[in-house]
Amino acid sequence: MTRVVLLDVRANQHTGIDRFGASLVGSLDRALTTGRLPVGGGALRFTVLAQPAQRARLATSGTGVRLLFAPAADGFVRRSAWVRELVARLRPDLYVTTHYTVDRALAVPFVHTIHDLHRLLHPEYAYTPESVARHYGPGEW
Repeated sequence: MTRVVLLDVRANQHTGIDRFGASLVGSLDRALTTGRLPVGGGALRFTVLAQPAQRARLATSGTGVRLLFAPAADGFVRRSAWVRELVARLRPDLYVTTHYTVDRALAVPFVHTIHDLHRLLHPEYAYTPESVARHYGPGEW
């Protein structure tokens, strides 16, 4: 049985999240290409969702992962009709995002990454609901 993982590495700028996503994609591609990723008797297929601006940083050999690029108008919005339609069409077994926000209405199990735990010790450097709304748009908090 083939398991499908949709890996969302979209990032709105070249930050640590973007570098983490690119590194993860490269590592997955190498592991799948060389057969070093154990898949427990089945097959794994990774589809990577990225921003068009990330194309150069996500160059892979093309044998391990499939790259999809979000439409430019979709931007960085987590509650994206395009992503919801993509999930409905691909029916992945798991949706993984390298960002700390996720559309919890997706009809699929998901994993999201928690970054920057130093903000627990230094909340003065953390986003506020207002700064998130200004930067990412209303409703993203």
